[in-house]
Amino acid sequence: MKIACEQKKQALNLTFSARLIDQGDDQMVSIVTDLQREALKNLRPQSTLRTYLYPRDTLHFSIINLTTFELEIDFASGRKFIEAQFWYGDLGKIAQSTLSQMTEHFKGKEFYIERIYKDDKGQIENSLALNLRCDDDVAKLQKIADQLKENVRKKLKMSIEGFGVKRPNKFFALNLLRFFGTPGSNIEDCDDLYHFVDIKNEEFKQCNKIFKNLKPVFVISDAYLSNPDPVVE
Repeated sequence: MKIACEQKKQALNLTFSARLIDQGDDQMVSIVTDLQREALKNLRPQSTLRTYLYPRDTLHFSIINLTTFELEIDFASGRKFIEAQFWYGDLGKIAQSTLSQMTEHFKGKEFYIERIYKDDKGQIENSLALNLRCDDDVAKLQKIADQLKENVRKKLKMSIEGFGVKRPNKFFALNLLRFFGTPGSNIEDCDDLYHFVDIKNEEFKQCNKIFKNLKPVFVISDAYLSNPDPVVE
């Protein structure tokens, strides 16, 4: 079996995200990092050269993506350019209001590991990701997002690309690994990893709660939240 690879992305995102290190549960972080290590062990050694493991401090899932800028320059230069825009200072105020609404929205709500994601054909493409389920009111979260979008457009007059709640198939996606390569390339001989995923998905049916009372943050980041100081205060 094989895994499809993706070309490494060069982008700058303004996103409302949940970092695992901010949730105050070291045991939960350990569960996820243990999954990462176990997954790597089930890849052939040569395959790991094309595999990106998210460092502990960057493990996260996106909740609402405000906007994405495709970069033709390095990230640090792109960040300086964005932070110099006339709307950037006021954006922080709007973001803090949205964070307050999101924190209240998720208060008391529990998050569960639904599965390690495979597509409808049973394939793994581009990344190994946990699907996280939360039994919150999806419509209310969308309302928070819609209000954010309206505020940004009316008050700041800034352009928005790629806006939306990051909840495909009703689940949030927490990436563990990414698989880089040229477009159309694959990592071959991944039977052991697929077997590992199937075993873990059976285990998640029995014990899958990881945390509650989500603490979101607003970040300016590259495509992998790997840049220094991503949180916008």
